[in-house]
Amino acid sequence: MIRTLAVTSLLLGALAAPAGAREFREFKDTVISCTDGLTCSISLKVQGAPGELNTLAFTRRAGAGTGLGLVVAADSLDAGSSVSISVDGKTVLAVPVAAMQYNADWLEYTLSGSADPLMLLDAMRNGLMAEATAMKGGKPLTATYSLSGLVAGLIFVDETQGRLDTPDALQVKGSKTTPPIKARDIEAIADIPQGIRAEFEGDGQCAFMEENRFALAGGFEVELEDGFSLVALPCAEGGAYNQPYVFYVGYQNDYDRTWLPTMGDKGPTVMDSAYNIGWSQKTKVLDAFFKGRGLGDCGSRERWEMDVGGVGPAFTLIESRLKADCDGNDGGGIENWPLLWPVGKN
Repeated sequence: MIRTLAVTSLLLGALAAPAGAREFREFKDTVISCTDGLTCSISLKVQGAPGELNTLAFTRRAGAGTGLGLVVAADSLDAGSSVSISVDGKTVLAVPVAAMQYNADWLEYTLSGSADPLMLLDAMRNGLMAEATAMKGGKPLTATYSLSGLVAGLIFVDETQGRLDTPDALQVKGSKTTPPIKARDIEAIADIPQGIRAEFEGDGQCAFMEENRFALAGGFEVELEDGFSLVALPCAEGGAYNQPYVFYVGYQNDYDRTWLPTMGDKGPTVMDSAYNIGWSQKTKVLDAFFKGRGLGDCGSRERWEMDVGGVGPAFTLIESRLKADCDGNDGGGIENWPLLWPVGKN
Protein backbone atom coordinates (compact mmCIF):
# COMPACT_ATOMS: atom_id res chain seq x y z
CA MET A 1 0.00 0.00 0.00
CA ILE A 2 2.73 2.46 0.93
CA ARG A 3 4.66 1.68 -2.24
CA THR A 4 1.65 2.46 -4.41
CA LEU A 5 0.95 5.72 -2.65
CA ALA A 6 4.52 6.87 -2.83
CA VAL A 7 4.55 6.44 -6.58
CA THR A 8 1.12 8.00 -6.90
CA SER A 9 2.27 11.07 -5.01
CA LEU A 10 4.93 11.64 -7.66
CA LEU A 11 2.52 11.41 -10.57
CA LEU A 12 0.13 14.14 -9.58
CA GLY A 13 2.10 16.73 -11.48
CA ALA A 14 3.15 14.47 -14.36
CA LEU A 15 -0.29 12.91 -14.99
CA ALA A 16 1.13 9.49 -15.85
CA ALA A 17 0.17 6.13 -14.38
CA PRO A 18 2.66 4.70 -11.86
CA ALA A 19 4.42 1.51 -12.86
CA GLY A 20 2.76 -0.43 -10.04
CA ALA A 21 -0.78 0.74 -10.74
CA ARG A 22 -2.86 -1.79 -12.68
CA GLU A 23 -6.01 0.31 -12.51
CA PHE A 24 -5.47 4.04 -12.98
CA ARG A 25 -8.06 6.73 -13.54
CA GLU A 26 -8.33 10.50 -13.26
CA PHE A 27 -11.64 12.09 -12.37
CA LYS A 28 -11.03 15.83 -12.68
CA ASP A 29 -8.71 16.56 -9.71
CA THR A 30 -8.94 13.10 -8.12
CA VAL A 31 -6.44 10.38 -9.08
CA ILE A 32 -7.20 6.70 -8.45
CA SER A 33 -4.62 3.92 -8.61
CA CYS A 34 -5.16 0.28 -7.65
CA THR A 35 -2.55 -2.46 -7.42
CA ASP A 36 -2.81 -6.04 -8.68
CA GLY A 37 -3.63 -6.94 -5.09
CA LEU A 38 -6.61 -4.53 -5.27
CA THR A 39 -5.27 -2.00 -2.79
CA CYS A 40 -6.58 1.35 -4.00
CA SER A 41 -5.41 4.90 -3.31
CA ILE A 42 -7.54 8.02 -3.76
CA SER A 43 -5.23 11.00 -4.19
CA LEU A 44 -6.28 14.64 -4.29
CA LYS A 45 -4.35 16.98 -6.56
CA VAL A 46 -2.49 19.70 -4.76
CA GLN A 47 -3.24 23.23 -5.97
CA GLY A 48 -0.37 25.52 -6.87
CA ALA A 49 3.30 24.55 -6.76
CA PRO A 50 3.94 21.20 -5.01
CA GLY A 51 5.48 21.58 -1.57
CA GLU A 52 6.26 19.27 1.32
CA LEU A 53 2.58 18.40 1.77
CA ASN A 54 2.10 17.44 -1.87
CA THR A 55 0.13 14.27 -1.10
CA LEU A 56 -3.23 13.93 0.64
CA ALA A 57 -4.70 10.50 -0.05
CA PHE A 58 -6.97 7.76 1.25
CA THR A 59 -6.11 4.07 0.95
CA ARG A 60 -8.14 0.90 1.22
CA ARG A 61 -7.42 -2.79 0.81
CA ALA A 62 -9.86 -5.22 -0.79
CA GLY A 63 -12.14 -7.47 1.24
CA ALA A 64 -15.02 -7.10 3.65
CA GLY A 65 -14.57 -4.87 6.69
CA THR A 66 -11.25 -3.32 5.70
CA GLY A 67 -10.67 0.14 7.10
CA LEU A 68 -9.75 3.39 5.41
CA GLY A 69 -6.27 4.85 5.75
CA LEU A 70 -5.14 8.46 5.42
CA VAL A 71 -1.73 9.41 4.00
CA VAL A 72 -0.01 12.79 4.14
CA ALA A 73 3.39 13.36 2.52
CA ALA A 74 5.84 15.21 4.75
CA ASP A 75 9.38 14.92 6.07
CA SER A 76 10.08 14.94 9.81
CA LEU A 77 7.17 16.94 11.20
CA ASP A 78 7.46 18.32 14.72
CA ALA A 79 6.82 15.39 17.06
CA GLY A 80 4.52 17.24 19.42
CA SER A 81 2.41 18.87 16.70
CA SER A 82 -0.67 17.77 14.77
CA VAL A 83 -1.74 17.45 11.15
CA SER A 84 -4.87 19.56 10.74
CA ILE A 85 -7.23 19.14 7.77
CA SER A 86 -10.12 21.46 6.95
CA VAL A 87 -12.86 21.34 4.31
CA ASP A 88 -14.08 24.63 2.86
CA GLY A 89 -12.52 26.52 5.75
CA LYS A 90 -13.91 24.35 8.57
CA THR A 91 -11.50 22.17 10.54
CA VAL A 92 -12.64 18.55 10.39
CA LEU A 93 -9.67 16.58 11.71
CA ALA A 94 -6.58 17.26 13.80
CA VAL A 95 -4.35 14.20 14.22
CA PRO A 96 -1.32 14.19 16.53
CA VAL A 97 1.83 13.37 14.58
CA ALA A 98 2.62 10.80 17.28
CA ALA A 99 -0.55 8.89 16.33
CA MET A 100 0.58 8.47 12.71
CA GLN A 101 3.03 5.93 11.32
CA TYR A 102 6.03 7.51 9.59
CA ASN A 103 7.72 5.89 6.61
CA ALA A 104 11.16 7.43 6.22
CA ASP A 105 11.74 5.81 2.82
CA TRP A 106 8.67 7.45 1.26
CA LEU A 107 8.46 10.51 3.56
CA GLU A 108 4.83 9.79 4.39
CA TYR A 109 2.68 9.78 7.51
CA THR A 110 -0.16 7.24 7.62
CA LEU A 111 -3.18 7.11 9.90
CA SER A 112 -4.99 3.78 10.02
CA GLY A 113 -7.00 1.69 12.42
CA SER A 114 -9.43 4.46 13.39
CA ALA A 115 -12.68 5.99 12.15
CA ASP A 116 -11.07 9.39 11.57
CA PRO A 117 -10.25 8.94 7.83
CA LEU A 118 -13.84 7.89 7.11
CA MET A 119 -15.15 10.89 9.05
CA LEU A 120 -12.92 13.18 6.99
CA LEU A 121 -14.04 11.55 3.76
CA ASP A 122 -17.69 12.07 4.72
CA ALA A 123 -17.01 15.79 5.17
CA MET A 124 -15.28 16.00 1.79
CA ARG A 125 -18.08 14.49 -0.32
CA ASN A 126 -19.93 17.77 -0.77
CA GLY A 127 -16.93 20.04 -0.36
CA LEU A 128 -14.94 22.05 -2.88
CA MET A 129 -11.49 22.41 -1.34
CA ALA A 130 -9.48 20.83 1.47
CA GLU A 131 -6.48 22.26 3.28
CA ALA A 132 -3.80 20.48 5.31
CA THR A 133 -1.55 22.21 7.83
CA ALA A 134 1.38 20.80 9.77
CA MET A 135 4.41 22.08 11.67
CA LYS A 136 8.05 21.50 10.78
CA GLY A 137 10.91 23.17 12.60
CA GLY A 138 8.41 25.40 14.35
CA LYS A 139 7.08 26.74 11.06
CA PRO A 140 3.73 25.91 9.44
CA LEU A 141 3.40 23.92 6.23
CA THR A 142 0.18 24.38 4.29
CA ALA A 143 -1.27 22.84 1.13
CA THR A 144 -4.64 23.10 -0.61
CA TYR A 145 -6.32 20.29 -2.55
CA SER A 146 -9.24 20.24 -4.96
CA LEU A 147 -12.12 17.86 -4.19
CA SER A 148 -13.39 17.89 -7.76
CA GLY A 149 -14.01 14.37 -9.02
CA LEU A 150 -13.84 12.78 -5.57
CA VAL A 151 -17.30 11.17 -5.68
CA ALA A 152 -16.66 9.67 -9.13
CA GLY A 153 -13.34 8.32 -7.86
CA LEU A 154 -15.01 6.69 -4.87
CA ILE A 155 -17.52 4.96 -7.15
CA PHE A 156 -14.66 3.63 -9.28
CA VAL A 157 -12.92 2.20 -6.20
CA ASP A 158 -16.18 0.56 -5.04
CA GLU A 159 -16.56 -1.04 -8.46
CA THR A 160 -12.92 -2.19 -8.67
CA GLN A 161 -13.05 -3.79 -5.23
CA GLY A 162 -16.52 -5.31 -5.74
CA ARG A 163 -18.25 -3.18 -3.11
CA LEU A 164 -21.00 -1.52 -5.15
CA ASP A 165 -24.35 -1.54 -3.30
CA THR A 166 -22.84 -3.07 -0.15
CA PRO A 167 -22.61 -1.65 3.41
CA ASP A 168 -18.80 -1.51 2.91
CA ALA A 169 -19.01 0.81 -0.10
CA LEU A 170 -17.35 4.21 0.10
CA GLN A 171 -20.03 5.85 -2.02
CA VAL A 172 -22.70 3.55 -3.51
CA LYS A 173 -23.98 1.86 -0.36
CA GLY A 174 -26.64 -0.84 -0.30
CA SER A 175 -27.71 -4.07 1.35
CA LYS A 176 -25.80 -6.55 -0.81
CA THR A 177 -23.20 -8.73 0.86
CA THR A 178 -19.62 -7.68 0.26
CA PRO A 179 -18.03 -10.47 -1.79
CA PRO A 180 -15.24 -12.34 0.00
CA ILE A 181 -12.50 -11.14 -2.35
CA LYS A 182 -9.19 -12.61 -1.33
CA ALA A 183 -6.48 -10.37 -2.76
CA ARG A 184 -3.42 -8.93 -1.11
CA ASP A 185 -0.25 -7.09 -1.97
CA ILE A 186 3.01 -8.74 -0.97
CA GLU A 187 5.33 -5.93 0.07
CA ALA A 188 7.87 -7.72 2.24
CA ILE A 189 9.74 -11.03 2.27
CA ALA A 190 7.87 -11.95 5.46
CA ASP A 191 4.57 -11.75 3.53
CA ILE A 192 5.60 -14.51 1.09
CA PRO A 193 4.05 -17.93 1.77
CA GLN A 194 6.40 -19.91 3.98
CA GLY A 195 6.82 -22.80 1.55
CA ILE A 196 8.45 -20.65 -1.15
CA ARG A 197 9.99 -17.88 0.93
CA ALA A 198 13.51 -19.33 0.90
CA GLU A 199 13.78 -18.65 -2.85
CA PHE A 200 13.63 -14.91 -2.07
CA GLU A 201 16.01 -14.89 0.90
CA GLY A 202 19.78 -15.10 1.26
CA ASP A 203 21.25 -16.98 -1.70
CA GLY A 204 17.86 -17.93 -3.16
CA GLN A 205 17.52 -17.67 -6.92
CA CYS A 206 15.12 -14.71 -6.62
CA ALA A 207 16.81 -12.94 -3.69
CA PHE A 208 17.23 -9.16 -3.61
CA MET A 209 20.28 -7.34 -2.30
CA GLU A 210 18.01 -5.03 -0.29
CA GLU A 211 14.50 -5.85 0.86
CA ASN A 212 13.21 -2.34 0.13
CA ARG A 213 13.88 -3.05 -3.55
CA PHE A 214 11.54 -6.03 -3.27
CA ALA A 215 8.89 -3.74 -1.78
CA LEU A 216 9.32 -1.27 -4.63
CA ALA A 217 8.66 -3.97 -7.26
CA GLY A 218 5.90 -5.58 -5.20
CA GLY A 219 4.04 -8.85 -5.62
CA PHE A 220 0.51 -10.07 -5.01
CA GLU A 221 -1.69 -13.06 -4.24
CA VAL A 222 -5.23 -13.34 -5.60
CA GLU A 223 -7.94 -15.93 -5.25
CA LEU A 224 -8.85 -18.13 -8.19
CA GLU A 225 -11.67 -20.67 -8.40
CA ASP A 226 -12.04 -23.94 -6.47
CA GLY A 227 -9.76 -22.88 -3.61
CA PHE A 228 -6.72 -22.12 -5.78
CA SER A 229 -4.72 -18.88 -5.70
CA LEU A 230 -2.17 -17.19 -7.94
CA VAL A 231 1.00 -15.67 -6.50
CA ALA A 232 3.19 -13.31 -8.53
CA LEU A 233 6.52 -12.21 -7.06
CA PRO A 234 9.43 -10.08 -8.29
CA CYS A 235 12.44 -12.32 -8.91
CA ALA A 236 15.75 -10.62 -8.18
CA GLU A 237 16.56 -7.06 -9.11
CA GLY A 238 15.66 -6.14 -12.65
CA GLY A 239 17.39 -3.60 -14.84
CA ALA A 240 16.58 0.06 -15.20
CA TYR A 241 13.29 -0.60 -16.99
CA ASN A 242 12.62 -4.37 -16.85
CA GLN A 243 11.56 -6.20 -13.67
CA PRO A 244 11.12 -10.00 -13.88
CA TYR A 245 8.33 -11.83 -12.00
CA VAL A 246 7.75 -15.51 -11.27
CA PHE A 247 4.43 -17.23 -10.61
CA TYR A 248 3.05 -19.88 -8.29
CA VAL A 249 -0.29 -21.63 -7.99
CA GLY A 250 -1.37 -22.23 -4.42
CA TYR A 251 -3.81 -24.68 -2.89
CA GLN A 252 -4.24 -24.56 0.87
CA ASN A 253 -0.63 -24.27 2.11
CA ASP A 254 1.09 -25.77 -0.93
CA TYR A 255 2.56 -23.62 -3.73
CA ASP A 256 3.96 -24.86 -7.03
CA ARG A 257 5.80 -22.91 -9.70
CA THR A 258 3.76 -22.37 -12.86
CA TRP A 259 5.06 -21.69 -16.36
CA LEU A 260 4.01 -19.38 -19.15
CA PRO A 261 3.50 -20.56 -22.74
CA THR A 262 5.11 -18.38 -25.40
CA MET A 263 6.23 -18.36 -29.02
CA GLY A 264 9.91 -19.07 -29.63
CA ASP A 265 11.99 -18.86 -32.79
CA LYS A 266 11.13 -22.46 -33.69
CA GLY A 267 7.55 -22.57 -32.40
CA PRO A 268 5.60 -22.84 -29.14
CA THR A 269 7.63 -23.12 -25.92
CA VAL A 270 7.43 -22.02 -22.27
CA MET A 271 9.23 -19.46 -20.11
CA ASP A 272 9.72 -19.27 -16.36
CA SER A 273 9.20 -15.53 -15.85
CA ALA A 274 7.61 -12.41 -17.30
CA TYR A 275 8.56 -8.75 -17.17
CA ASN A 276 6.67 -5.62 -16.10
CA ILE A 277 3.40 -7.42 -15.48
CA GLY A 278 -0.20 -6.41 -14.96
CA TRP A 279 -3.08 -8.58 -13.73
CA SER A 280 -6.85 -8.18 -14.10
CA GLN A 281 -8.71 -10.00 -11.34
CA LYS A 282 -11.98 -9.48 -13.21
CA THR A 283 -10.91 -11.10 -16.49
CA LYS A 284 -8.13 -13.32 -15.08
CA VAL A 285 -5.74 -11.97 -17.72
CA LEU A 286 -2.01 -11.44 -17.15
CA ASP A 287 -0.05 -9.10 -19.41
CA ALA A 288 3.67 -8.44 -19.69
CA PHE A 289 5.81 -5.95 -21.58
CA PHE A 290 9.54 -6.54 -22.02
CA LYS A 291 11.15 -3.30 -23.14
CA GLY A 292 13.95 -3.57 -25.68
CA ARG A 293 15.17 -0.25 -24.30
CA GLY A 294 13.94 2.48 -21.99
CA LEU A 295 12.20 4.42 -24.74
CA GLY A 296 9.75 1.53 -25.14
CA ASP A 297 9.79 1.66 -28.94
CA CYS A 298 10.76 -2.02 -29.21
CA GLY A 299 10.40 -5.24 -27.28
CA SER A 300 7.74 -7.89 -26.74
CA ARG A 301 4.26 -7.98 -25.30
CA GLU A 302 2.39 -11.12 -24.17
CA ARG A 303 -1.06 -11.73 -22.68
CA TRP A 304 -2.23 -14.91 -20.96
CA GLU A 305 -5.60 -16.02 -19.62
CA MET A 306 -5.80 -18.15 -16.47
CA ASP A 307 -8.08 -21.19 -16.71
CA VAL A 308 -8.80 -23.19 -13.55
CA GLY A 309 -10.65 -26.05 -15.27
CA GLY A 310 -9.23 -29.41 -16.30
CA VAL A 311 -6.28 -30.59 -14.22
CA GLY A 312 -5.93 -27.28 -12.39
CA PRO A 313 -4.97 -23.65 -12.99
CA ALA A 314 -2.91 -23.01 -16.11
CA PHE A 315 -2.10 -20.06 -18.34
CA THR A 316 -3.10 -20.00 -22.01
CA LEU A 317 -1.27 -17.64 -24.36
CA ILE A 318 -3.86 -15.40 -26.03
CA GLU A 319 -1.57 -12.82 -27.62
CA SER A 320 2.12 -12.36 -28.43
CA ARG A 321 3.59 -9.34 -30.21
CA LEU A 322 7.17 -8.48 -31.08
CA LYS A 323 8.88 -5.38 -32.47
CA ALA A 324 12.59 -6.04 -32.82
CA ASP A 325 13.64 -2.73 -34.42
CA CYS A 326 14.55 -0.04 -31.90
CA ASP A 327 14.08 2.73 -34.43
CA GLY A 328 12.47 5.49 -32.36
CA ASN A 329 9.02 4.70 -33.78
CA ASP A 330 6.59 2.93 -31.45
CA GLY A 331 4.47 1.84 -34.40
CA GLY A 332 1.36 3.56 -33.11
CA GLY A 333 1.42 1.69 -29.80
CA ILE A 334 2.06 -1.85 -28.60
CA GLU A 335 -1.36 -3.01 -29.75
CA ASN A 336 -0.22 -2.38 -33.35
CA TRP A 337 3.05 -4.31 -33.16
CA PRO A 338 3.45 -7.43 -35.37
CA LEU A 339 1.62 -10.49 -34.07
CA LEU A 340 3.42 -13.77 -33.37
CA TRP A 341 0.25 -15.32 -31.92
CA PRO A 342 -2.51 -15.88 -32.91
CA VAL A 343 -1.08 -16.68 -36.32
CA GLY A 344 -2.86 -15.10 -39.28
CA LYS A 345 -4.52 -12.25 -37.40
CA ASN A 346 -3.68 -8.56 -37.58
